[in-house]
Amino acid sequence: MRHARLSLSFAVLIGTLGIALSPRSKTLHPARTALDLPLLAAAAVLAASTYFSDDRFLSLMGTYNHYLHGLGPAALCAALYYLAAWSAEERLIRRTLAVCLGAACIVSAYAVVQNWGWEPFPQVGGLMNARSTSTLGSPVSLGTYLALVFPLGLHWALEGRRRILGWLCLAALAGGLIASISRGAWVGAAAGSLAYVVLSGRSARLTWDRKRLGALALGLMVAAGIMAWRLSARGPHDSARGEVWKIALNVFQEKPWLGTGPDTFELGFRRLKTRAHVQQALTSMEYQTHAHNDFLQALATTGALGCAAYVFLLVALVRAAMRALADPARKPWAAALCSGLLALFVIMKVNPVPLEAVSLAALFTGFLCRPAGGLGTDSPRPAKLTAWVLVLAAGGMAAFAVRLAAADREIKTAQIFQTAGRPGRALSHFQAGLELNRHEMIYHVDFVNFLNAQAATVRNGFVQKELLEKAVSSGREAVEAHPRLSLSHYTLGVAALMQARLGMPERLAVAEEELDAALRLDPLLDTLLRTRLDAALMRGDIAKTAELRQRLRELRYLSNRRPPS
Repeated sequence: MRHARLSLSFAVLIGTLGIALSPRSKTLHPARTALDLPLLAAAAVLAASTYFSDDRFLSLMGTYNHYLHGLGPAALCAALYYLAAWSAEERLIRRTLAVCLGAACIVSAYAVVQNWGWEPFPQVGGLMNARSTSTLGSPVSLGTYLALVFPLGLHWALEGRRRILGWLCLAALAGGLIASISRGAWVGAAAGSLAYVVLSGRSARLTWDRKRLGALALGLMVAAGIMAWRLSARGPHDSARGEVWKIALNVFQEKPWLGTGPDTFELGFRRLKTRAHVQQALTSMEYQTHAHNDFLQALATTGALGCAAYVFLLVALVRAAMRALADPARKPWAAALCSGLLALFVIMKVNPVPLEAVSLAALFTGFLCRPAGGLGTDSPRPAKLTAWVLVLAAGGMAAFAVRLAAADREIKTAQIFQTAGRPGRALSHFQAGLELNRHEMIYHVDFVNFLNAQAATVRNGFVQKELLEKAVSSGREAVEAHPRLSLSHYTLGVAALMQARLGMPERLAVAEEELDAALRLDPLLDTLLRTRLDAALMRGDIAKTAELRQRLRELRYLSNRRPPS
């Protein structure tokens, strides 16, 4: 997922460059689409929510390794939507959809062979609890992506000129869905398939009347919902989903208008996490970056205004989809795209969706929302000046994405050298990565842990002190960048505590202050409480030590369901 944003940035850049260089882009005004007003409203709310966000960097760029709900990724998806909406010919749409289907089949085939025990690219993916991840890094992300494309494969198998190839593609997609073991994706794919049968008109071959067919469709959807609900109670993480929804509502109640900011759900979740959630999840260590429901995510992070903008966008999309389905020329492939988007909509009620799926959904939406008279050679296109402005904007986003990718590569290289026992090379790469991106919290965590480990092993007092100072400096940068993130205060507290342990007792007060700040932002984290207990023992604070031990016993009881001792 880390490279999805880079790929999306270059896709938008290439698309805008193609429009700018096209000899037919000479109209006076950009083409209008069905979602212009809803997207404008959403952009205004997202911008305001980002400005008042609890963490502006997260709201701008998105959470590390996901990069979905930030303002930047949302802008890229909106740009991809407009590129699809300004596409020139229906022939181009069909070719693009064929490419999307082919790419999904390759991803799905990778998941199948991965499930069989063959991993051709070990650094790309791997099994996660016996579930395939393919190239998406998560079985849930894999299932979501394939469920979105599954109705398109069904269309290709039933309506395409090459039906044998279509059935092979459909079989490949089904294999990947099964290998993902994502129940939400299964339900979504089933709902999408049923919707395609209805929307494409193939249900007219049935002898039942419309009322019975509608009752059957409604019954299947209700049954799918009940099945998803029952299945959600099987594992500890699934059973805790209801508690996550309650926490999301509590976050919304604190900031009801604009929320905590796009992609900042983790902050509110950690601060308001309940003991019931720890008990149901069987751990206090779970990192929850999403509410596992699109409406609750919108309410918690962008408030009532953001949720209203989201509903406005959905209503406008449904109306545009109905117009596309009413056009005989577009109905065959429009039915497949509408069904895929419905599958995604169903999945979003219980699972987060990856950037790969959202960007593909933006492409599908753009094709559906093209003006009805825009098919053919007279399709409306933006003016030259507008096109080149878009090229410059896309180029800037692509350049920034390259910088972030370079930073990530430096950090990964540093970790490789650290594992290989070459701390000098690792240090230089860590510093290079942080120079490129000083706002990524996980980089500071890895850097501080590396420096503390090195300081604990060196015997040269001067070198040890220098390493510890670097760790504290990195921790301070993290706190300055993310003052409301518990992990930033935790990181600085750990760095200062290491100083106190290695001959600088005056730094213990700083460690205690930062660890207490982290506990106010995340009061139910086992490792944080243990670290604070170490500081209390070092201080000799008997009362604090007793309090922390009691809190740890309670957490142990909640997570292990054993009575405290």
